Amino acid sequence: MIKLIVTDMDGTFLNHRQEITEYNRSAIEYAQSKGAEFMIATGRNYTTIRPMLEQYHITCSCMLLNGAEFRDKAGNIVKKTPISYEKGKELIRLLECQGFYPEVMDSDGFYSIYSKEQAKLGMLGRMRCLHPQASEQELEALMVDSIFYQKLQYADSLEELQEQGIEISKIIVFHQDRKLIEETKEKIHQLGGLIASSSFPNNIEINDIHAQKGIALSEYVQEQGIEKEEVMVFGDGLNDYSLFTEFPNSFAPVNAMKEIKEIAETIIESNDEDGVGKTIFRCLK
Repeated sequence: MIKLIVTDMDGTFLNHRQEITEYNRSAIEYAQSKGAEFMIATGRNYTTIRPMLEQYHITCSCMLLNGAEFRDKAGNIVKKTPISYEKGKELIRLLECQGFYPEVMDSDGFYSIYSKEQAKLGMLGRMRCLHPQASEQELEALMVDSIFYQKLQYADSLEELQEQGIEISKIIVFHQDRKLIEETKEKIHQLGGLIASSSFPNNIEINDIHAQKGIALSEYVQEQGIEKEEVMVFGDGLNDYSLFTEFPNSFAPVNAMKEIKEIAETIIESNDEDGVGKTIFRCLK
């Protein structure tokens, strides 16, 4: 019996327009009516997830920032696993040497310690991930309208963020040079205490080593008395990798990254074909 359904958002549960379809939404309702818990597991923070939950009238728990934060159905923070400021400073120096302008993410905000023009480069990189078919002109418009850009806050230094009580839940960078991405990931891992993953081929998401979706979810199900065989997990990116190694009932949409499809138990329809929703109905019926 399935007691818990956990899905990534971008590239998995959301279609390419960043929407939750009515079919997928109805699958959530069906699962919950059968007594299964539904949980979102995403690299996003609550600022970008909450409007979606409200828009589509979804009530569920959330694993955010790749496992660095848990929120209950009411949106209350249950647990956080941030990067220490000491390690954060070391990481920022490395990323700057590699030519990046890192963005700091916490529960409800995005923060840059660089100029607006420098921060804009990262934001455009994010838009390329979310809208790979868009032109450069379209990316500019999408960026201006995005919650990521609208909520971005600026500080003069990492020390200023620390003084404001901002925690480093995740650091994210974007670049089109995939060779540089892979080289930088290796350098990050050499620092120790950190995990560098990717939601897309051209980004790096850095968390505390314990803030991984699979590790965080394993701890959660143990606390809830749920067996791993009673969990369904869905994902498409490398930040979902630990979910697939920890939980046997793993499903990857056909549009997922190659590394994820290689370890998935089952390949399902794409995110534009309601793959998650169809799989929920198939398995629970």
